[in-house]
Amino acid sequence: MNTTEQIDQIITITEKQFEFWSNPPHSWAPENTQDILKSARLDRQLSFAHILKEFINPFTEEEKEAKLILGYVSLRSMCESAIKLFMTVHVSDYLKDELLITIKPKEGSLKKPKIILPPRIGFDDLIKIYTQRGDVQFEPFLKRVQLNGNTIHHFKDREITDQQQLSSDIENLKNLIIAVDQQLYYPDEFIPS
Repeated sequence: MNTTEQIDQIITITEKQFEFWSNPPHSWAPENTQDILKSARLDRQLSFAHILKEFINPFTEEEKEAKLILGYVSLRSMCESAIKLFMTVHVSDYLKDELLITIKPKEGSLKKPKIILPPRIGFDDLIKIYTQRGDVQFEPFLKRVQLNGNTIHHFKDREITDQQQLSSDIENLKNLIIAVDQQLYYPDEFIPS
C-alpha cells in the first residue's frame, strides 16, 4: 500500500470517528465521555488527516525543513487526539485506574490531588498511559513523533529526521489510528456514510 492509500485510510477512519463521536447523544456512553466530547474538535482531527497529502511529494531544498517540521507537528496533533479519544471513550475505566494522572499539591499542602481529564493531559503522559494500557508497540513511534514535533521551537537546536522517515511515520500513524479505532465502542447499527 502506497502512502496516498494509507492517508486515504487515515481519512476514512477519522471521518468515521468524527461522524460518530462528535455528536455524543449515545445513551450507552458514560456521561463523562459525553461531557468531554461536547467540546472536542474532531473536525480538526479530520482536517489534519486531509493535509497529510502535502507531505508526500519530494520537498524542495528551500522548503524541506519547514515541511518536515509541519509534517511532524501534524502527526503529533493527530496522535494526541487519537489517544485522547481512546481515553475519553474509556474514561470510566481511566478514572478507576491506578495510572490515573493527578495534579499533586505542593508538599505540606492540605489540598487533595486533582484528577486531570483527557483533554488536559500532556503528550508525555498520553504516551505513557497509551503504551501501558493500549498498545506498547507504538512507544518508539510516539516518542519519535514527539521529538521531531518539538523541532517547531526554533531557538533550540534540534535535529529532525528526513522525508522517508516521515512517510514511514504516516504509515505508523495509520496503524495507531486503526488500533485506537478497534478499541472504541460502536453499536452494530452504526454505518458510516
